[in-house]
Amino acid sequence: MMLSIVLNSLKLLDKRDRRIVYFFLILTLIVNSFDIVALGLVGVIASVALGENSSLPELIPQGWDRTFAITVLLGAASVVFVAKTVGGLFLSRRRQLFLARLEGEFSQKISEFLFSADLARVRRYSRPHLEWMI
Repeated sequence: MMLSIVLNSLKLLDKRDRRIVYFFLILTLIVNSFDIVALGLVGVIASVALGENSSLPELIPQGWDRTFAITVLLGAASVVFVAKTVGGLFLSRRRQLFLARLEGEFSQKISEFLFSADLARVRRYSRPHLEWMI
């Protein structure tokens, strides 16, 4: 049900706007995957912090002690979390601006359709229907 509504809504868009929506969808998936990467790094940090019996000794370069490795991994996880947050905020802002532009364009089309019509066509719609369209 919900998928059919979304697909029908996408059909209202022209080809360029549909591509932009798909682009935002793919970027959102990529940015959200940063959480998975960062959580994986946290798991590696926990594994390294457990000690020499860790199953991940090959991840730590020779010459690094455990404290330095944990510090580097914490820094990497922090960078990934911050990149996800900043990327998500930027992407959200761009998506909202895009959707606001679309809403404005469609509102203008509906207004032009209604106000360029003769009075008989406008009277076919109920008052709540006209208010909803505008």
